[in-house]
Amino acid sequence: MHAALEIYYKLRLTTEPTELMALCHKGIYHEFSKFPHLNLVNEYRTPEYCFECFVKYVAQYKSENLHPVVKDDKPLVEFSFSLDLGNTTIDSSVFSHYDFGTITDDAEFESKATGPLDVKIKWTGICDLLAESNNDVWLVDHKTTSILSEDFFNGFNIAMQPVGYVNAMRHAFPELNVKGFLLNVEACRKPTKSGTGWEPHRSFHRYEQWHFDEWNSDVLALIGEFLHNLSSNVWPRKTTWCVGKYGKCPYFDVCSLPPSSRLHYLLSDAYDINTWKPVSA
Repeated sequence: MHAALEIYYKLRLTTEPTELMALCHKGIYHEFSKFPHLNLVNEYRTPEYCFECFVKYVAQYKSENLHPVVKDDKPLVEFSFSLDLGNTTIDSSVFSHYDFGTITDDAEFESKATGPLDVKIKWTGICDLLAESNNDVWLVDHKTTSILSEDFFNGFNIAMQPVGYVNAMRHAFPELNVKGFLLNVEACRKPTKSGTGWEPHRSFHRYEQWHFDEWNSDVLALIGEFLHNLSSNVWPRKTTWCVGKYGKCPYFDVCSLPPSSRLHYLLSDAYDINTWKPVSA
């Protein structure tokens, strides 16, 4: 669905409708082709159903006044950002505890580092869409879910992702005066005989300066906690997140094993390396 929405908002103003829908259809099938194991028997999460929901989305919002902001002749759709958060001090010994590559983007620096180090912290991510609507600019984030309630929307009033993303956009584009976060939800459930399995929702969330200040201090504190764990090589489990409304964590089976067996299981065929697409500074 995200692939189709990316194509749709990038090309909707420059591409003939029939061709545009064909490209979105192709985008959905291309994404599904990357995960053939998801094509389960009697499973409703299929490319056909995804495209069916997408067609309904286009029909629902065909007359909307929501257009991507254009910078340097490019629409700001699925674009990366990098935000400087501040500095922290770490002990260079953390590098010797980390056996899976480099922590920073400078392997030579890590190999020669000694003593306490002053490290710059950068926060990066990818935004779905920065768009203008009725002369206001909003950071738009697409969400698909099969579980929907009032709590789903209320959580975004203080959630770290939207607060942090809006904060980054205000730093990157101060001239745009980004108003806030537009949550663009598509609830996609298993179709029933008595009703539809798809419904759209949107909600707007505005944040004040204290949201951004608190977010920044929270992130630096969480990074500090991570670096402390890395230095001590002690990783306390936080089991509140082991099982949630969307099911259990994919690593639940790992933590259910004795500590001596976990690494062997992680290195088996049971798990794939799942690296998020690269972010450019």
